[in-house]
Formats: sequence, structure tokens, C-alpha cells
Amino acid sequence: MLVKQLLEMWFAVGTPLNETVDKINNLITHVSNMGDLDWPTFKTYVLINALGGKFEYMQSQIHVLSNDPGFSAKTVVARILQESDLIKRHAEGGEGPSTLISHTG
Repeated sequence: MLVKQLLEMWFAVGTPLNETVDKINNLITHVSNMGDLDWPTFKTYVLINALGGKFEYMQSQIHVLSNDPGFSAKTVVARILQESDLIKRHAEGGEGPSTLISHTG
């Protein structure tokens, strides 16, 4: 059930991206207590999966990065937080997140 929650979790425009990262981290902690799994790889998959929907453009960008040496969940989180900062700057400049997505997606 927890894994299903993780795989159905998505980043949403109206929710700060770091809140979704925190929710994913909390669920990963609960699931990791259930037994052995390659948790760093699983976390990477969950984060990438959560970008579907409104953030598919970022999901595609991250898929390209996934072949780089040293690619990990840290890479994904760093890219998500960069996007979060960009969204905030655009919002402060009077452009809403939907404008940003339509330009990058």
C-alpha cells in the first residue's frame, strides 16, 4: 500500500515542490523498514515517477541525465529544487507557474 502511494504521488503546481519531496522521503522511510531493497534506486524511480503530469518536461530532462555517471536521487532532487526556485522567481516577477510550464513544456 505504501509503495502504491509512492508511485501515485505527483508534483503539483499548487504545492511547493519541497513539500512533495518531504512526503516522498517520509514514505520511503516507512517502506524501507519493511525489508531489503535497493532503496537509493527505488527513491530515484519514485521521484522521477512523481514528475508525471504537469512536470513531464522535467521528467524527460531527468531521463536524459540518468545515463550520466553518478546519477542518483540527489541529482533528481537537485533538479527539482532548481525548478522550484525558478517557479518562485517567476511568481515573484508576476508570471504564474502555468506560464513557466507552457514555455518549458
